[in-house]
Amino acid sequence: HIRFTDGPASTSRNFVEIEGTDWAAVLVAVDGLFKGVGARYVAVKFGLDTFLFADTGVEGETYDTLIKLQGVSTAATSSDMIIGI
Repeated sequence: HIRFTDGPASTSRNFVEIEGTDWAAVLVAVDGLFKGVGARYVAVKFGLDTFLFADTGVEGETYDTLIKLQGVSTAATSSDMIIGI
């Protein structure tokens, strides 16, 4: 599990998984998900790794935290992995 002390627990409504091959396009897509659909956590499969973007600050702005999950695919990620306090 991943614990954020300044963000909500993830749910199927605020957790999104996507794939990307172009980092600049990934950043645009992630910001769009935070601003557009109310996502708070976005897991991005990029190459052999997954990057977890978290919007734990002002909701709907952009990501505040980025965690690299080395060697982890999005098949191993889900909304159940994030605990908010």
